[in-house]
Amino acid sequence: MRELFARIESEAGISPHSVEITITETPKVNWGIRGMNAEDLVLDYEIDVESPMDQTGLVDLIRARQRDLGHPLVVGISGYCGSGKSTLARTLAAELAGAVRIRGDDFLDPVRSHRRSTDWDGVDRRRLLDSVLAPHRAAQPGVFHRFDWTTRSLGPAEPLPSADILVVDLIGLFHPDTLPSLDVTVWCDVELDVAAQRAWRAMRGSAGVTSRSGETCGSRTSATSKNASPRSGARWRATALPRSPGPNET
Repeated sequence: MRELFARIESEAGISPHSVEITITETPKVNWGIRGMNAEDLVLDYEIDVESPMDQTGLVDLIRARQRDLGHPLVVGISGYCGSGKSTLARTLAAELAGAVRIRGDDFLDPVRSHRRSTDWDGVDRRRLLDSVLAPHRAAQPGVFHRFDWTTRSLGPAEPLPSADILVVDLIGLFHPDTLPSLDVTVWCDVELDVAAQRAWRAMRGSAGVTSRSGETCGSRTSATSKNASPRSGARWRATALPRSPGPNET
């Protein structure tokens, strides 16, 4: 904080006593500093809010959040295509007592998910929210439908699992429609080019996958990242480098 105030005086030329400081917590803390009567940003200062966590740290954090909240917990995991979301979700669900994983690929739209968009429009967030997230956090029974990739249609109704913790891994999960229903948000912190290489290696082993599929995955991710800030919905980051995902798992 002292370093911040020193920079205010030296770089902005104003007294720290005459500024308003706005703090926004994302994977980094952005200090937006404005003069009390100023309309324009005077100085922008960014620091790391936390070091990325390993899986042990995440398990401890989720248990602490579970103790603090008075309702069933939702852990949201997101990241680029190929970042290891599915593997991290399976690991957390196995280590956390009373946890169940909901596979995000069951909530993709097969047509829209292959189109470029600025906010991952291919994710059927409304179905996920109404049939899974909302009833789980309210401790209410419910039913949901998985997307059947064989028949390319919604499958039969299934009872929503009764669990203390729901772990959801999904690309495009951190969206204004769903963020209010996520109690813990974790970003798989893998560089875009590394994630794209992993996704391509995994897809090469899948039937019916061509080089165009890999290029499409990478280009959609890149295009979305340029127009949105998917990391900004995450309060914590994971550094685990799990194995490459299998078919339909990213």
